[in-house]
Amino acid sequence: MKAPTANAAEASSAGDNNGYQTTPGNAAALDGLFAVDTDSGTNTSTSCTDNGKDKHRFYNYNFSIPAGSTIKGVTVRLDAKVDSTSGSPKICVQLSWNGGTTWTTAKSTATLGTSVQAFTLGSATDTWGRTWSVNDFSNANFRVRIIDVAGSTSRDFSLDRLAVQVDY
Repeated sequence: MKAPTANAAEASSAGDNNGYQTTPGNAAALDGLFAVDTDSGTNTSTSCTDNGKDKHRFYNYNFSIPAGSTIKGVTVRLDAKVDSTSGSPKICVQLSWNGGTTWTTAKSTATLGTSVQAFTLGSATDTWGRTWSVNDFSNANFRVRIIDVAGSTSRDFSLDRLAVQVDY
């Protein structure tokens, strides 16, 4: 599994437009240090695609996939928690192959708990609804978008690690 080396909050149509506003780079390693999204979102919708939800992009995974490989699946692992389970908080994930212009359909975790849990989305045989090329995983193209969703704007999301594995 590879960790991102760069990130940026979505600053338009993304809740309060600040994503993981506290130490987002901490999502690169499972070490008990957290990227934190405090008081996430601007409404109580529980839809992954609602514009009132905080969003954050992670990228530059430095994949090394041999030319001509067939992509068989993509797995995303999240290690995360929240301050309270009120509002059924979850994290939704989308993948982009063109620098964030287009996104896959979102996949979501189960309800997060107040202790760190590992969540796996996708698998070695799950292509997230599309056919991938090797070039889609270049640092210029591949993005992971994290969307924090809860039926409360008081939730604080803490992300200890985000990692991606590409099977080919």
